[in-house]
Amino acid sequence: MDILYFYKNPIKIWVVEEEVNIFKRIFWKFFSDGKYIGEIKNSLPHGNGELYYVHGGKYNGDWIDGERNGEGSYTYADGRKSFGKYHKGKKNGGMTITCPNGDAYEGNFKNGNPFGKFNFTNSLGIKSEVDFKRFKNPL
Repeated sequence: MDILYFYKNPIKIWVVEEEVNIFKRIFWKFFSDGKYIGEIKNSLPHGNGELYYVHGGKYNGDWIDGERNGEGSYTYADGRKSFGKYHKGKKNGGMTITCPNGDAYEGNFKNGNPFGKFNFTNSLGIKSEVDFKRFKNPL
């Protein structure tokens, strides 16, 4: 299993399409925080792997060309956990989020944001629906 180490803070830069592959390699090498353990292709995470962030979060799942893509789970530093589908680095599709206090949300994401209604179950087992169009995204 290969290990890549990353340093510095992440930044976002727009580049032309032909430069994307070399840019991704440079980005992963110089601007990403944390440690990646997993499969690599063309010097980028590709296949299955885990990324440990310096802020305490961890992503474990599928990667394509350096982006979260496919099924994966993310554990936040505060103890929340999410499991579901990712596309081009963002939550996209069905997702389940559990909180340390036992609360759980199940619903869909679109381009990284909650989409539509979520089924909410609190720590006592009481169920309800939450529509995140009316609230700021807590997930």
